[in-house]
Amino acid sequence: MIVQLVNKDGAPLAYLNKNAIWQFDTNKLLGVILGKCVFSQSGRPIGMLRHRAVRNAKGELIAMLSLQESKWSLAPTQDSSPVWEMIRHIKDHGCVLETKEGEWSNQPLEEVLS
Repeated sequence: MIVQLVNKDGAPLAYLNKNAIWQFDTNKLLGVILGKCVFSQSGRPIGMLRHRAVRNAKGELIAMLSLQESKWSLAPTQDSSPVWEMIRHIKDHGCVLETKEGEWSNQPLEEVLS
């Protein structure tokens, strides 16, 4: 199942397919979600997925999961090798635990995951 990641206005930012976060317009691999932990392209933990919300280390929202049907025709990549390469770089398997749930972050999803 493909799930959209949307910003505070409900505009799609990326999509989640088989735990991998892919950018909509470029189909670029941005990150991965393992369990509740969200990892960047470099394999560092950047936040957590909780209650359909992706939050950074400060507890700020960086994206929400949306189960609404996409307005775009998604063509997810079938090549999982970039995902496995990203997972190989994960050395710290500890989740970043936010202390409180905050408002929306000013930092865009792609910037957080780079």
